[in-house]
Amino acid sequence: MVASLLLFVLPFTIVVYQLIVEIDSDSDFARQEMQGSQYLRPLHSLLVSLPQRSSPAALDQQFEQIASVERQFGDTLGTADLYANLQADWQMQQPI
Repeated sequence: MVASLLLFVLPFTIVVYQLIVEIDSDSDFARQEMQGSQYLRPLHSLLVSLPQRSSPAALDQQFEQIASVERQFGDTLGTADLYANLQADWQMQQPI
């Protein structure tokens, strides 16, 4: 009787564990998707503003918004190098 109980419980336990791991993985992915969406909003706004030759003050404000989301989500999304390149390019474009 104990052997038959183990034959049922052990596979059931393994399947439930795998299900929990999969659900946790999916929730991490969904969380990163939402963070990525929040990160892209100020980037999109900046990309729309650049061809319109918006004022430097408006562009600086948009860069501040990007810096804010970088501080908030940069580690999770792994965007530190890309943000550093964007910031360096922007500073090179600024008049001295």
